[in-house]
Amino acid sequence: SIFDDPRVPGGATNPGHTLVLYGQQILNYVQYFGWQWGRDFPDGARALLAVIFGSLGVFGAVRHWAVDRRRAIAMTALLGTFTLLLIFYLNFKTGYSQAVSGEPAREVRERDYFFICSFALWGIWVAMGLAAIMSWITDWLAPRFEDEAKRWMYATPVLLIALIPLYGNRLTASRAHETLARDFAYDLLESVEPYGILVTAGDNDTFPLWYAQEVEHIRQDVTVVNLSLANTDWYLRQLQRRPIYSYDAAAGPAIYRNQAWPKPAGKMLSWSQGDMDALQLYYLIDRAQNVNLGGIAVTLDPQKMGKSYLERADVVVLQAIKDNLGRRPIFFSRTVGLYADEFGLTGYLEGTGFARALRPQPIVANDSIKPVAQLGYVNVPRTTSLLFDVYHGSTAARHRPRGWIDRPSEGILYTYGLTYASIAEALKPKQPQLAIRALAEADSIFKNTGFTWNPPPEVH
Repeated sequence: SIFDDPRVPGGATNPGHTLVLYGQQILNYVQYFGWQWGRDFPDGARALLAVIFGSLGVFGAVRHWAVDRRRAIAMTALLGTFTLLLIFYLNFKTGYSQAVSGEPAREVRERDYFFICSFALWGIWVAMGLAAIMSWITDWLAPRFEDEAKRWMYATPVLLIALIPLYGNRLTASRAHETLARDFAYDLLESVEPYGILVTAGDNDTFPLWYAQEVEHIRQDVTVVNLSLANTDWYLRQLQRRPIYSYDAAAGPAIYRNQAWPKPAGKMLSWSQGDMDALQLYYLIDRAQNVNLGGIAVTLDPQKMGKSYLERADVVVLQAIKDNLGRRPIFFSRTVGLYADEFGLTGYLEGTGFARALRPQPIVANDSIKPVAQLGYVNVPRTTSLLFDVYHGSTAARHRPRGWIDRPSEGILYTYGLTYASIAEALKPKQPQLAIRALAEADSIFKNTGFTWNPPPEVH
């Protein structure tokens, strides 16, 4: 309930603050309303269009009430439900890009899609408003032209206004030739060795993988463990039920073809149903504790982890390592950041493209595995093969007129750019031309983002 919002001191006892929050959410809706008519345009033009189409909607509403009051009442009630009442019901945090002072808690992405019904309903009134203006024009032309058909013909150009949103959103709204979600899913899955367990973070790095596996049947042998969902009981049961699919070596990257990959058997976790039912939402850790993860001795230190507890998802991941290390490859997507490092696993992580493999023995630098800035230890030959023979770098690097529109998922592009830019440093000594190619790819990718990156002179 909005009256129990933890951001409001005293909850329901502070109604003034509650009204401020509700007003803030209404302003966020106004921001999204303004995007509908010409998001490709500068802020000033966009605001002007919002006023124009807002006024047209009001004209249409007035005409609707005058001509058909019964249906106008129903329309008004429906629009009120999908705006003021829906805003109250959803009780969102501050909008992702909403301009407010301070550092408030924000939504993790833009929520404009929740209001698509209200925008569509307003569009009906806009159409009625245009029709009303056309009617006024024909009435005004009546003394000059007796032919009614000619009067309507002269009023028809008013309908061109309806084409403004189509033109004004052609760049922002279009997803023509945009396949990055699918291609990223392919690239990330192919970063994982056959029959691997891949730990991911949330929506952006997981939902595309599900599509790739279930619709296009790409690398179904990989078991994806989503950290956000691993805190729920139904998801754990689903992981336990999931079968292990056979790996198709002929369809996979060449880097996996000269090695035998025995198909594992059994469930991902050794827990019984009773064990999973007994799992707590979190476990307090008041001091550093030594644990053995399938042969890897690590220390769970609250100070290094940055928290004094383990979530259920953390326990699931640690148990998966204990049960599968040496039996199934275990990988952490780079989208989870330093998650694996928090458990003291840094020295056992080997970077392979967009993922980091957990090895049973400490990583030792050699001709193939080298420390790379921002990426840690990296298997350079394997990563190079993935970047230039497997990955869809051109999809990430292709020019987009307005850059990457969806800022909350921009980290996927950053993952591409960072990997290409970082591996270039490792390639410079022996493969300078390939290093330049990697830097050029990174430069093209970063140009689509809001990240600041200064490419070296050899890129230009």
